[in-house]
Amino acid sequence: MIPLLSALLSLPALPSVTVHVVPHAEQRYDTAGDWQWKDGGLVVAVSDLGNSRFNLLVAAHEVTEALLCKRDGVTEAEVDAWDLAHLNEDEPGEVEGCPYFTQHAEASLVERELADLMRVDWKEYGRAFERLLRRT
Repeated sequence: MIPLLSALLSLPALPSVTVHVVPHAEQRYDTAGDWQWKDGGLVVAVSDLGNSRFNLLVAAHEVTEALLCKRDGVTEAEVDAWDLAHLNEDEPGEVEGCPYFTQHAEASLVERELADLMRVDWKEYGRAFERLLRRT
């Protein structure tokens, strides 16, 4: 079963999900995607990559990761603390010892599969992240 579907089926009720595409400078810290639980719903902030399909991929990753973390008991506070302690890493979720390593990896699988379905060039998607980082 794909991770997103598994996460959705294991929650007592599907939460509301709100996605905001924002200028990168408006993120809470230097990240392309960020999620928070607010008033029982999931709020996702995605740095604008200049391409709506790329933005959707980041949003899908963040929603999947958040739902999997919730399912598995990994808290938002744990994720935020880890990310803030690893700002020098390209991808904090891939660092050894990460409390949401598995959830991040599964969200990345969903992101990659969705990119394939949308016929997104993965290398061009990566270049969009490089351009984002150069602007900061």
